[in-house]
Amino acid sequence: MSNTADPSTVECVAGENARLVAARFKSRVFAFGCVATPVGVLALAATDRGLCACEFDEDPVNPPFEGDPRDLLRPGALDAIARTHVAAAVTQLREYLAGSRREFTLQLDTDLLKPTPFTRACWSHLDTIPYGATRSYGEVARALGDAKASRAVGGANSRNPICIIRPCHRVIGADGSLTGFASGIERKRWLLEHEQHHKPNASQSLFASATSETP
Repeated sequence: MSNTADPSTVECVAGENARLVAARFKSRVFAFGCVATPVGVLALAATDRGLCACEFDEDPVNPPFEGDPRDLLRPGALDAIARTHVAAAVTQLREYLAGSRREFTLQLDTDLLKPTPFTRACWSHLDTIPYGATRSYGEVARALGDAKASRAVGGANSRNPICIIRPCHRVIGADGSLTGFASGIERKRWLLEHEQHHKPNASQSLFASATSETP
């Protein structure tokens, strides 16, 4: 491990977008980072309570962090705890992308966006969808107790601030179609195919129709 962090990546916080986020939530301490993927750069943000954002950044301010995640830590700094959450996310996302991690064990802080009870329930249900598997919007709605809420499920998923880690990409149309992914259908397809490739004993298409309900 080097003694200093990579100067080209440490301050993803330096961009105007990061300053706007910090200004919006003045009472919270934030740390930021970026991770490279084959389908774009993931921008990360965390508070002292946990990871609060993991989203594809269409116009990243700085290059993604390529160094040792421990270089992100600054013991004793105001944002030290938040930085530990970012460093853990960087490590686990790299493992996921390498195909060696199928579950995330990160502390999350999704209360920051004040989700409604239904949205919170949708996000929590995403955690129950296994790696390499999919569920339809209707199946999620039924699991939440309202078979007619498939469109509301889609709306809640589109507001999910922590993609991949909270796997909204695993929710698809009833006919197997890839719909409703805020980061783009091609990214959704790549993530599903990536998981299918690394899933042990995979034999069934992820995109097969699961049920006959309206997506």
